[in-house]
This record gives sequence, structure tokens and C-alpha cells, in this order.
Amino acid sequence: MRRSFRKAIPPLRRWKLFHGDTVIVIAGKEKGKVSKIVNINRETNRVTMDGLHLVKRRIKATPERKGSIVTKAMSIHHSNVALLDPADGKPCRVGWSFIDGERVRVSKRSGAVVERPKLPTRKDIEDGEKDTPPDITSKKTFDIGDITAGMKDLRVSLMGKEVNQEPKGE
Repeated sequence: MRRSFRKAIPPLRRWKLFHGDTVIVIAGKEKGKVSKIVNINRETNRVTMDGLHLVKRRIKATPERKGSIVTKAMSIHHSNVALLDPADGKPCRVGWSFIDGERVRVSKRSGAVVERPKLPTRKDIEDGEKDTPPDITSKKTFDIGDITAGMKDLRVSLMGKEVNQEPKGE
């Protein structure tokens, strides 16, 4: 029997969707629903959205844990979603433009600038009670002199005589 394989689709070169964008589904069983992008797979041209395209998956039981059924979000092809126009909240296509020397996305429907979502960075996250304070992490706790003295003793014990040559790499 002859097997047929799907033709590989090349990944997009320039993406107009980013993590955190608000999009609307324009095709499929979730058509018309609005959500945020939580993951983008650039190799397969697919996006995963928060709370949409949910499926149930069975987790097999192991000796450490019992089996269960988990609901997870599956990805949707990027062509089935459209970015929301910030001016009126309807689906739109976007293009790139330079405004004040900065490259931004511009809605082709209304001409409004579509801002890139601000994602939390490490600087935005406050330290918790279990985080190590910076003064302790910047302390020097390792001294190479201890190692070189130990290496010299090791060489003496292995060769049976005193060696004055320092190890390479210092």
C-alpha cells in the first residue's frame, strides 16, 4: 500500500502576530471568538490561544501517579486568526510602516497603529521570599588558589618528587 505524505509548508519569514496579541478566530469551530495568543510555533505556522480550541487528553497511569483526563489548548493555523483593529475591535490585516524612525504595525482597515504587546520581563517581577538576594549572589565563594595547592600536592604524591612547574591555563 502506498503512503501519501503531506507536503511540507515552509515557515513564514515575517510574522505579523506576536505573543500577547488579541486576535479573533475567522475560521473553524471557534469562529468569532476573541482571545490572546499564548504561544507561537514559527516552524509549523501555528498559534495557541488562551482558552480556545480545547481538547481532552488522557494521561496514562504510572506507579507514581494515577491516570486522569486533562483539558489543554491546541494550536490553530495562523491563517485562521486575524488581529483585532484597535480602532473598532473588528478583524483587520496589518502592514509595516515607519513612524518617527520606529517600525510599527499599522491596520490596513483604519490606519491605526497596532501596538506590540508589553510582556513582563525579569525586571518587572518582584523578588519573593525564596529568591536569593543580590548581595549574596555577587559574593566570591571560590578561590582558585586552593585548587592549585591541591593539584601541586597531588602531583608530588603521584610522581614522588617536588615539581616547580605551574599547571597550564593560569
